[in-house]
Amino acid sequence: MLLSIPGKVLCGILADRIRPEIEKVLREEQAGFRPNRGCSDQIFTLRRIIEKSRYGIILNFIDFEKAFDSVPQEALWEILKSYGIPTKIIEIIKSLYEDAESCVKVNEEANTAWFKIKTGVTQGCILSPLLFIIAIDWVLQKALKDQKLGIKLNYKQEIEDQRLRCFGHLIKLDRDTLAKQILQWKPQAGETRMERPPTSWKETITRDLKEMGLIYDKAIQSARNKNEWDAFSLPIAPNGDWSNRQIARYVVFPS
Repeated sequence: MLLSIPGKVLCGILADRIRPEIEKVLREEQAGFRPNRGCSDQIFTLRRIIEKSRYGIILNFIDFEKAFDSVPQEALWEILKSYGIPTKIIEIIKSLYEDAESCVKVNEEANTAWFKIKTGVTQGCILSPLLFIIAIDWVLQKALKDQKLGIKLNYKQEIEDQRLRCFGHLIKLDRDTLAKQILQWKPQAGETRMERPPTSWKETITRDLKEMGLIYDKAIQSARNKNEWDAFSLPIAPNGDWSNRQIARYVVFPS
């Protein structure tokens, strides 16, 4: 389906109108046909993940055959509606596709019967790439919903693990070391909290331990046993999902 020059101008205006709203809901992984993004970004990200993980990884590249021709139009209108695009704009876009027909001519023979076009977006239209990624993004969001896939980068969790390993190290120090004495030191506290961190080191460690189901005094006893504490503080899958300690660790403490 070919567009006239005024039609192309209209599609450019429509694309500018809906793009800001669509950008709010598109997945971070979607880089194609978006401003200031590109496939090179994804290739770089993928390469760095492979380099840093140092695990055997299987890659699957999928090429959509006749990608723009495979978008169901009726479904596309519903997706635009679910993404918050105003009904007036959706109706204008629909009008560009209403009553669209096509036929097939083979080997200079007579044309086939005309048939209505119910799938696909217009080739060469500035609006079409945006409509396509809206449709494919919606499909992938539904397919991947509630799926724990990929590597989750949670630096907060890694920092907590480093604190716990430091705690275990301090507990195992000799009594005469300065750090061990400071750990056990109980000075007379002043009244002001000026220039002090909002949360003390012990309060922070206590919170970390509580997330693991341990109290502070129990953790001190466990930290004195190297094997026991290592089982607690060293993650089994350091390159895996850091957002769930129950998955990342296997911890057994004696009752």
